[in-house]
Amino acid sequence: MPRKPAKKQPNLLDQLPTPPPGTPEWIRHEQNTQPNPRQARQAHINTCNRCGALILTGLTGPTTAMPTQADPTTTTNPATIRATLAQGRRAYQIETTDTALHLNELHAPPALGITVAPHHICHYTAPGYTPILNQHRKDTTTNDHPPF
Repeated sequence: MPRKPAKKQPNLLDQLPTPPPGTPEWIRHEQNTQPNPRQARQAHINTCNRCGALILTGLTGPTTAMPTQADPTTTTNPATIRATLAQGRRAYQIETTDTALHLNELHAPPALGITVAPHHICHYTAPGYTPILNQHRKDTTTNDHPPF
């Protein structure tokens, strides 16, 4: 007697995250374009597994790095950064290059003008921080003619 074929169980790791309603199209594209690892040096836009909020995930440094999650909000106000660190909440300096965004963990308040993002805590928005994902993404391509 032939056996019934077993139902294939969905692999939760292969399923694409569902962004919250109202998410801009470029963020949806960033989330659903592979590879988008949660433990890469470069920070990527992902969805929190617990609360479903948009977060930045990446490693906290180039050598002895730890995986981390940061809220996609930033500030350069030293008083706000000191208040975040005084609460015992981790904060990350955002370092941008031409092609990547890196999260470097802060252990002391940074110098003036340094952009900082707070560690992600589910269902909590840190006061004094400005969302960065609402901004329009600048295009890296142009229709200009080459200079030759």
